[in-house]
Amino acid sequence: MTPEILQKIYDYTSGVSATKYATNMAYVQGKNPTIANDPKKGDPDNRIPIPLAKTTVDDMAGYAGRAEDRVVSFPFVEADRTEDNEYEPVAREWMDYNDDAIETSELYREALANGASYELWWTSESDKAGFPIKPEYKILKGDSVFVKWTNEVKPTMEYAVRFWKDEDAFDGKEDATIYAQVYYPGYSERWQGNGSFVRNETEDTVYPYTIVPVLEYKINRDRLPLFEAEKKIIDTIDKIVSKSINEVDRYNALILLLPFLADAGFKQKLIDMKVIDDLAGQGDNAILPQFLEKNLAGVTDFYKWALEVMNDYYHKSTKVPDFANQNFGTGDESGAAKAYKLLGLEYIAAMIDTYFNQTAYQRKILFDDVINAGTSNLKGKTDYYTIQILCQRNLPVNAKEALEIASLEKGIGISDETVFRGLPRKMLPDVDKELAMMESEPAPKKPDETNTDTEDNTDEVTA
Repeated sequence: MTPEILQKIYDYTSGVSATKYATNMAYVQGKNPTIANDPKKGDPDNRIPIPLAKTTVDDMAGYAGRAEDRVVSFPFVEADRTEDNEYEPVAREWMDYNDDAIETSELYREALANGASYELWWTSESDKAGFPIKPEYKILKGDSVFVKWTNEVKPTMEYAVRFWKDEDAFDGKEDATIYAQVYYPGYSERWQGNGSFVRNETEDTVYPYTIVPVLEYKINRDRLPLFEAEKKIIDTIDKIVSKSINEVDRYNALILLLPFLADAGFKQKLIDMKVIDDLAGQGDNAILPQFLEKNLAGVTDFYKWALEVMNDYYHKSTKVPDFANQNFGTGDESGAAKAYKLLGLEYIAAMIDTYFNQTAYQRKILFDDVINAGTSNLKGKTDYYTIQILCQRNLPVNAKEALEIASLEKGIGISDETVFRGLPRKMLPDVDKELAMMESEPAPKKPDETNTDTEDNTDEVTA
């Protein structure tokens, strides 16, 4: 790394990259930037951001990104191995220490909102026998990270940079020191400065990680947020709603104030023109009404139609249904019927899983690096194990229907384990525990076995 290259990276990260991140997060926070940055000249100036992006991200995260819906395990590569799994409890302890379930949910939601999310790994001292260090990891803000990929056909991460400012920056001081940590496989460099960067080798670090310890989780190839293609639709809906509210305000502000006295001739002209009725009083000094009538019926109908059409287009495009729609999920529908309604949502969720899990699998590499830096029985044996991620969905459970399907599967000879793993996790959260309990319980006698002695005795008596 050179000061010149690092300065260019900082300029990009704090400029173009930070602007994109701020824009995406503004949509998700319900502060839609297009309508918020479009002030009207004069009153009324209603700018109403509709939080469609927030709803979309929340719905997808609730459907496929909850902590309990992503089950991680570390089984043997060779399924027929008989020794105890020593890897699983070690990895599970580290995951619990790092609040892995919440961490993954946060990474998933930020990736939906920004197209990608980032996680920094480092190590700290450990008091566990055979493990002098333990891994630690935490999500980073997307506007503080820059990732450099190689130019190969199959690119790999060359290095990553994290920027931050000292505490004085929060006081609005422009001369606050800017810090940068550049992460490579095996070590990192510290840089700092203001206007130009210089090395601070005393803050360099080393670690056992054989890859860059900054993981990039993305939801699609282009690192775009879930609602990127629909931003214009969101902006249009904002304009429709804002204009509609402005029309109401104009109506309420109404309309033409005539606080002066008029003669009978002027009053008669207004009556003949059907501007007012003959209700303004008698005589030459009749007082004119202060308000004239304005009919908004046609305008409100048009705005309502336009809003419904654009909202429908938005949900069709994102594939995320409008769960608040009264026609969605009503009636006693079968599981298949509900699944068809969610088919588009499942397509998107499955695509997200494909990209997101590519990075999640890399956690095993980092766990392995920490294990192999110690002296435990697992050292040199990490290749015996793999990582599996089971992605489930947060759906209402029809227990009766699920049990009927399980009964039919059992009736055609499908194994208990396969049947159990097909049940919704809400009904059977721990399949392995249930199978172990079944093995420890005595098998029930079959009806034909129970009646064997009776039938034989009857035959003997008859004889």
